[in-house]
Amino acid sequence: MVNAKQLKCKLIDFLLTKFTPRLIGIEVPFIATRRWVDVLLLTKNNVLIAFEIKSDHDNIKRLKGQLKDYKHSFRQVYTVLTTRFNKKEILTSIPVETGIILFDENTNHFSIERKAKNSSSLRKTNLAYFLWRKDLNKQTKKQTSSMELRELFVRQNNLDSIYKAAILALEQRYEQRYKLFLKEKTQDKTHISDLDYLTKLHSELF
Repeated sequence: MVNAKQLKCKLIDFLLTKFTPRLIGIEVPFIATRRWVDVLLLTKNNVLIAFEIKSDHDNIKRLKGQLKDYKHSFRQVYTVLTTRFNKKEILTSIPVETGIILFDENTNHFSIERKAKNSSSLRKTNLAYFLWRKDLNKQTKKQTSSMELRELFVRQNNLDSIYKAAILALEQRYEQRYKLFLKEKTQDKTHISDLDYLTKLHSELF
């Protein structure tokens, strides 16, 4: 049986072969830390993708609630599961716009069972939560609370502008970490110790 961290390492290696990442982040907070995405990937074409991992030790009871928040915050969403989960149940219970990636422990391989569709439900407020106080201060000189700054930013900008600002904030937060990860990763396979390069410390948040 593989645990969540082991599956995360294997997934990163798979994503490096299937996508052209500009950056990858681990345990990335969104919606003011009400949710944390297991793996975040930004492609060279500015597609923001979330990967929610369900390992052998997890269940999918909370998955529907998680995916509702994901589709309002990311351009694409994938659920990553092991083959111990019932494939028919997965395909029928997970929303059709959500991609599905299965990991077979016997063959040690991933397969994309269903490609993710671009979300048509992105929300300005959700995207604006990727901007922290220092990011919002760059958008306006008004001296007020982070909540009021964010509300002002949402009112004054369209969805496309806020999406671009969210990507810029994530780049500034994770791009250098991703480059360091690639530089320091001395073997072909990602190890659990390598995940630290892709994770922001709690003391660094906000």
